[in-house]
Amino acid sequence: MISRRRFLIRASLAAAGAAAGVVLTANNPFETPTAEAAPGDELFTYLGRKVVITSSGRGASLTINGRHVHVEYEGGKYLTHLLPFQSFTTVRQLARAVIDGAVEKLFVI
Repeated sequence: MISRRRFLIRASLAAAGAAAGVVLTANNPFETPTAEAAPGDELFTYLGRKVVITSSGRGASLTINGRHVHVEYEGGKYLTHLLPFQSFTTVRQLARAVIDGAVEKLFVI
């Protein structure tokens, strides 16, 4: 025979699991939002990957296949944390190097 305490514990665990399932399927917090290209953006494709570069002042924002890649502008060069010991004169060169690194399986983008 099941006790009242076990019934309440199992019912609350089932309710919490059902609520978590609904939240994760409706609003997946682990899914990265995809970025869309704006009218002034630079678009190109490299090794089958769609690249979007958005310029903002001296800095830039880089998106590869809808995934944002962090880019910094320092000392006249563009840098990224994915390739910490390299600097690039243009964001396009940086994007190509990041894609080459992903093809060589250094990291996943």
